[in-house]
This record gives sequence, C-alpha cells and structure tokens, in this order.
Amino acid sequence: MVMGWDRIRNGPRRIGRARRASRSAARSSELTGNTAVLAGRAGSCHGRARRRVNRQHVRARRASWPVSRPSSPASRLATRPCSLGEMARVTAELAGESTGNAAVLAGRAGLCHGRARR
Repeated sequence: MVMGWDRIRNGPRRIGRARRASRSAARSSELTGNTAVLAGRAGSCHGRARRRVNRQHVRARRASWPVSRPSSPASRLATRPCSLGEMARVTAELAGESTGNAAVLAGRAGLCHGRARR
C-alpha cells in the first residue's frame, strides 16, 4: 500500500484510531478555532473520539443559539423583516449602483432578519 497523506499526517498505523482522530482534531482546532470545522473533519473517526467531537459541536451550537435567535420579544423588535424590493433598494444605495444581485448581497450583508430572509 502506498503511503498516503492521511498516514503521513496521523503517524504510523499502530496508533489507535481514537488517538489518531483526537490528535488530528487537536491540530485542526488549533488551526481554525472553529468547532463546526472540527466536527466536519472528524467525520471519518469512530467511537469515543467521534462522540466527544459531536458533544463539543452541540455545546458550541447551544452557546451560540441566544445570539442567533433572540428569545425575548423586545430584542426581536430591533430587527424587522423586509421585502426583496427594500433589500435591493438599500443594497443599491450602499453599493452606489443597481445590479441584479442586489437581493443576494443584502441577504449576505445581514440587513434583514427573520422569515423574509429565508
């Protein structure tokens, strides 16, 4: 069998799968600091290492939930849904010109939140 990138990166095969996966996961988390990326890269590992990474991912999502979804009605009033036409108009004003991609740009810029954006 030809020595591949996975074998070079994770070391010799006598190291257990969980240990290799945790070492690989530690490297990827050091590089990115992103738990979602870490969970995505660890998809090939099995057993305890995978369960641990999944738990970390769930905790990170729960921690960010109040930020992305305000629970109190008062905080929801700060952002309101807007129409595609309004998004296009605001984006055209910000960009200084009107383009066909204005609605996409407005959606990515985070000007409107809620059901109208979906």
